[in-house]
Amino acid sequence: GLSEDGPFRIVTERAPMPKFETFKVIVSETECRIQANDTEGIRRGIFFVEDELMRADGPFLKVGETLRSPFIHTRISRCFFGPIKRPPKNRDELLDDVDYYPDGYLNRLAHDGVNGLWLTIEFKDLCKTSLIAECSPDRERRLEKLRRTVAKCGRYGIKVFLFCIEPVAMDPGNPLLKAHPELGGGTMGASTKLFCPFSEAAQTYLREAMHDIFSQVPGLGGLIDITFGERPTTCLSGAEVDWQLNCPTCSKKQPWEILTASLSAMERGMHEAAPD
Repeated sequence: GLSEDGPFRIVTERAPMPKFETFKVIVSETECRIQANDTEGIRRGIFFVEDELMRADGPFLKVGETLRSPFIHTRISRCFFGPIKRPPKNRDELLDDVDYYPDGYLNRLAHDGVNGLWLTIEFKDLCKTSLIAECSPDRERRLEKLRRTVAKCGRYGIKVFLFCIEPVAMDPGNPLLKAHPELGGGTMGASTKLFCPFSEAAQTYLREAMHDIFSQVPGLGGLIDITFGERPTTCLSGAEVDWQLNCPTCSKKQPWEILTASLSAMERGMHEAAPD
């Protein structure tokens, strides 16, 4: 039912909407108006019109109004092409020159409604804090590629989320633990020292580590952290039957208190640097 003997305009315009990413598409015989109250709503509206044309297999759009709003706000995927930073290859995608996020792939993800991707980091590789002068010699190289990845994904309305398993347990030779032994709480195995989050140094480290990353790389979407369960992290990792712990501090705490001490410090650092 579209005009065949004249121009057909597609117009984007700002209009009040009930929530983020919501859009309205108004189709008449002479034009299509895509309305939203934010950039991502406009983006989703354009993708909707493109997909409608593809589904119609020709220059056909249904005349009338369509209002669409997201049911799930944050829709995160793992990059199909990204390497896994764990044995046996243990490849760090921030240390090579491979582009794991080609435009065609990001465009397809965005059309499928994905607005977040996650990639793996470790605090020791990226973070600089006041507790220790040393940091990874490849820190700047990693940060630069992370910034490029954030910018490229951002062109498609996709936020990059950092994935980590932190605060990670440490071996006795760890420079951070040697400088601040109070960070070590209970033990696991012969020598692994679990991270005790209740000291002033621990709170400073976690807050500053997060503040540093989110200051150095503007536009990050957030953090995904397995702080308990997959690898040794806090003293909670050493829990035995009935949550018995071998840390003199954490043995007097409830499990939720240990989680709160570590996660709240990280949350403060992240939101001090990036409130959104």
